[in-house]
Amino acid sequence: MGLSVNAQNVVTAPTEEENNFANFYEATTNTGRKAVEFAFVREADVAWECVIWRIINFREKFNEFFYYPTKEQADANDAQGRKNLAMTILEAVERGDIQCYESEDFKIPIDYNAMRAKGASIRRDRITIYWTDPETGEETDEVQEERDTNVAVEISEDNITQIKLKEYWYLNKQDARQNVRIIGLSLMYPKPLRTTADDDEGESAFQLVDMGWIPMNDMRVRNVLVKQRAYDDYNEVTERSYDDIFISRYFSSYVVRESNRYNRSISDYLTGEDALLASEEIESRIFNLEIDMWEY
Repeated sequence: MGLSVNAQNVVTAPTEEENNFANFYEATTNTGRKAVEFAFVREADVAWECVIWRIINFREKFNEFFYYPTKEQADANDAQGRKNLAMTILEAVERGDIQCYESEDFKIPIDYNAMRAKGASIRRDRITIYWTDPETGEETDEVQEERDTNVAVEISEDNITQIKLKEYWYLNKQDARQNVRIIGLSLMYPKPLRTTADDDEGESAFQLVDMGWIPMNDMRVRNVLVKQRAYDDYNEVTERSYDDIFISRYFSSYVVRESNRYNRSISDYLTGEDALLASEEIESRIFNLEIDMWEY
């Protein structure tokens, strides 16, 4: 009698390095991806151009995939392998995978520590020192000295709830279409304005400062963003990467500045509802520009 062996019934035990206990299949779609380069555009083909600065607020319901999971959740291993946008960028800068710059002209490079220092602040607190009982060695209620001291306040990634984009809108004569390229991205940090321990009013007051600018037309940056998925509420298999989100413009935002002769932002001359209307007017003008080129 011959002995037959069915190859399909032979199971080879995986090594310890090959074990995938966190999932039932090996997910390599995003980890092996590379960003697709943008099409080349000649200067002679650009018939019109406008620079726009806009803010994306992570606290808006539509933009929450930029904010979650928080760093606290990620540190607790409760993020299912995901990272929010701020963590993705900061960790890439710390590793040296991407370069951050001082300002939006991308001329002066800065490192990870300088990037965090932009959002750090110094708070002046009052320290009270009490007398110690010489017999028991215990601290008493009698005040020995009171003095003010400077306390360094480090940034927290979970406080980053806004980013600023710098983008170019242009008309291409080759296809008579309006296109947009995101040139730069900046993480906006709410830097506290509170400077003393007695300044109760300044406790919640802050100033949004940019933590440096990331060149979004750098393939190193896009290759980092294309590997990190953002959560999809309907189907986790079809989750977009951060690079996909920016290219498809799958986010909610508002304009804070357009290129103008005075080189100023909307907030420099308008506030409140008037500033919101000015932002919407810029959006409508850009949207209608391509439509107005056609005649029927």
